Amino acid sequence: LLGELYLKNKKDTAAEKSFRQSISIKPEWHTSYHNLALLLLKNKDNAGATDVLLNGINKTNSALVLINDLGAIYENEKKYEKVIELYEDAYKKYPSSPVVINNLANYLSEHQATEKALARAEEIAKPLAESNNPNMLDTVAWIAFKQGNYEKAQKFLKQAVENDNVSPEIHYHLGLVYYKQGDNQSAQIELEKAVQSKYQYKNIEHAKEILQQI
Repeated sequence: LLGELYLKNKKDTAAEKSFRQSISIKPEWHTSYHNLALLLLKNKDNAGATDVLLNGINKTNSALVLINDLGAIYENEKKYEKVIELYEDAYKKYPSSPVVINNLANYLSEHQATEKALARAEEIAKPLAESNNPNMLDTVAWIAFKQGNYEKAQKFLKQAVENDNVSPEIHYHLGLVYYKQGDNQSAQIELEKAVQSKYQYKNIEHAKEILQQI
């Protein structure tokens, strides 16, 4: 708590000292590693934050919050194989965790998009089909899209949109499905929602390109 107060008052050195002291007192508690890693990331010390999180994962018996923190660092550094390795280990420990399942299936389908990887991602993601979480439904749909199963992709993307009509990426994915099915009118509606959204996402330029083609 003292470290958090120092951090809010921009006393980074004192905050770091408090977080490290907290870790030394209770090394099995994940919160101090999380806070220290955030502080180091704020100061552009990615390597230091990575070391803190790896140590924290080891000492806390693989706390999920630290796994997700480290996954975000690897994602930003475009170290996708490291992200997959991280979530493969997490999946062995937490095979029923929707977050772990979603992240592993998502990275396998996005960054190891071989036929074998997609088949495994599809198998892993089966429990997500029963979810009401739009991002998890989107993962199931995107795997189906990558496999060329546009009917299945459309089904789950429609469910995702019903639960979240704001996400531009979900509208982008649904627009691509309609485009692949030859339904340009529906594709245009969805892609325009994606392009006009106030939220930014990495595929917005591709959405614009498809719109121009339509």
